[in-house]
Amino acid sequence: REGARRRKMMRIAAELAGKIEQATESTSELRQWLDAQVSAVGEDIDEQFSFYQSGRELIEQLRKPRLEGGGRVAVHTGIPVVDRCLGAMLGAELVVLAARPRMGKTALATQIAFHAATSGKRVCYLSLEMAQTELAMRVLSGLAGVNSRVFRATDYPEHAIAALETELESHQSLPLTIWAPTRAGVTVSRLRAATRLLAARGDLGLIVVDYLQLLDASNAKAVRAEQVADMTKGLKQLAR
Repeated sequence: REGARRRKMMRIAAELAGKIEQATESTSELRQWLDAQVSAVGEDIDEQFSFYQSGRELIEQLRKPRLEGGGRVAVHTGIPVVDRCLGAMLGAELVVLAARPRMGKTALATQIAFHAATSGKRVCYLSLEMAQTELAMRVLSGLAGVNSRVFRATDYPEHAIAALETELESHQSLPLTIWAPTRAGVTVSRLRAATRLLAARGDLGLIVVDYLQLLDASNAKAVRAEQVADMTKGLKQLAR
């Protein structure tokens, strides 16, 4: 297996050198291509399992003690009625929140992310619509019981700030990372690279993308329906 991987990486390196020499693609396109190629190294070998191997892995997961969801990563929304109806979100699943504009999708996603983090799961929240301070305002104002509209005035009271600060200090070690990129061009490949860096520091229990249609497509020439389908497929592969 190791020899096969090395040969495949040598081929990728040679092909990359050729692409650089031809200079027909931008560095961004080359980076996306390289990330996809390196991600695929060993997949044909490492992702084939016998039925017995698959079943044995399942049994071991189910027998792990003291873990929710039978030993698998399980994330709850923190909303009892929703959790009773849908159960937990399990590792390797892609869950899509869909609704009309201004129906509270970001508010719900934020609540789920915060609940997962307070439950001890490491969470990455990709915010393509809001700055990190806006998301922090949503969470802290909700915890403190302060209407965030208060801070839209120019003479908001000091005690409102103090209430937010008190909640912030009590959640210093919350394992929630907010990624609010200011540089354009966030593709699924770029998201994969960023989450790999976070995962290197410890397992990620949840990745939130807010929201799908603000991701940049890798194929700018495709029709929008195809772009969304490709991005959804990429996110599913990332979840696995």
